[in-house]
Amino acid sequence: MGSPKTALNLPFDEGSFHFGGGLKEEEKEDLIKKYGGVVKYMAHRLAARLPKHVTVDDLISAGMMGFIDALDKFDPSRDVKFRTYMEIRVRGAMMDELRNMDPVPRSTRQKAQEVADAYSQLEKSLKRPPTDEEMAQKLGMNLEEFHKLLDNTKAVNILPLEYVDFERGEEESNLRSAYVPTADNTDPLEQLQRKELEKQLAEAIKKLPEKERLVVSLYYYEQLTMKEIGVLLGVSESRVSQIHSRAMLFLRNALEKNN
Repeated sequence: MGSPKTALNLPFDEGSFHFGGGLKEEEKEDLIKKYGGVVKYMAHRLAARLPKHVTVDDLISAGMMGFIDALDKFDPSRDVKFRTYMEIRVRGAMMDELRNMDPVPRSTRQKAQEVADAYSQLEKSLKRPPTDEEMAQKLGMNLEEFHKLLDNTKAVNILPLEYVDFERGEEESNLRSAYVPTADNTDPLEQLQRKELEKQLAEAIKKLPEKERLVVSLYYYEQLTMKEIGVLLGVSESRVSQIHSRAMLFLRNALEKNN
């Protein structure tokens, strides 16, 4: 997993909060200094796939509440690293904020559904993932218009990849059982459904076209930003975003076929 290279001056006075849990105050201060920059890094990665009116500051503020929650509830006696626990809390807080904001207009959702339907129809008839050119022709537009449509609808393509840690190891499995005793996670049916979703996602990712699979791997596994992936692949950040959107279409379609 990649790590952010820049520190963050946290937008709160840690002295104004009461931290419970099992950490000492000096330990919390050390964790704030060490991992504060992770919140900013995660916010920038998520903001790259959202409409421009959703500001990074909004995501950072929400993420900081998750960070505070992690400091408050982290128990160092558990066999889990703080960063692993903190990232789950921060990611969850950011996604909750986005759900509350509902940053995607209805018209954009409709366009995204049209793209998803076209993708599903073409994949079924071609017996393989369609190319951008085939998608553009199906939608009655040129390639440039199709790429612009992908950019405009990218905010809809936040899949369970933001929630499901299909690549997690034993440590994060321990974290789930030790730290997240919510109704959704203690209900046997919810646990079974989550495990099935993780399995379906993992299998679908293996079937992604090479370029899409590489972008998904670099973005979700290696935690690179789209700009960093673009530099690595020698393409623009916008192009990486389009490849990511295409990957999300493939994965969404794969999940729908299994449900």
